Amino acid sequence: MSRVVFFIMLFSCFQVSAQRRFEIWNKNQLSNKINERVLIKVAQKVQYHTNNSNLEVAYGEAFVAGRPKNWLEYGLGFRLAKSQPLENVWITENRTMFYADLSKSLKNYKLSFSNRIEYRSFKKLEHHFRYRQSLKLQFPKLVSWGMQFYTSEESYTRLNGGGTNLLRVYGGVDAYTCKTFKVSAYYGLQKAKLVEHWIASDILGLNLAFSI
Repeated sequence: MSRVVFFIMLFSCFQVSAQRRFEIWNKNQLSNKINERVLIKVAQKVQYHTNNSNLEVAYGEAFVAGRPKNWLEYGLGFRLAKSQPLENVWITENRTMFYADLSKSLKNYKLSFSNRIEYRSFKKLEHHFRYRQSLKLQFPKLVSWGMQFYTSEESYTRLNGGGTNLLRVYGGVDAYTCKTFKVSAYYGLQKAKLVEHWIASDILGLNLAFSI
């Protein structure tokens, strides 16, 4: 929890050098459990920049994951992404990812720590490795059908000497959860580093997860 507080304080201390952005995100995911230890996950996500009404990011991804223990999940995946940093300028990214997630239940709370190594390749930009870490705390369920609040933070660090260039803090709610479906909504604060300047964004997001 102390890490979450630290990142919230860090966000408040940054100097914003550009107009604050407002974004809307939506992610839809489908999971298929092959057996007790192996599952396949596919997802698609879109990110809209409302200041200019542009679709800024769209991607599809797929993972093969293993769960040898209740507290451990690891997997290998691939993402194909399209991003539009400037109007009518699209960049294609191919991203190979390996992740390992650890979780621990503490009475009615759940703490999760995620790690992911990414290899990002572009047609005209520099290829690089990146490390993503995330810490998430889920609070006790409020009702029998699974409504619960959570808070999380994540950071991204380029491993070619570029340093940490992306930070996010979230507060959200898993509004409904059952065996085959979950819907989550959240608000996020983002700081992205672009050419030595930190750009601030507010995010509203909606996630839908299906299991078959």
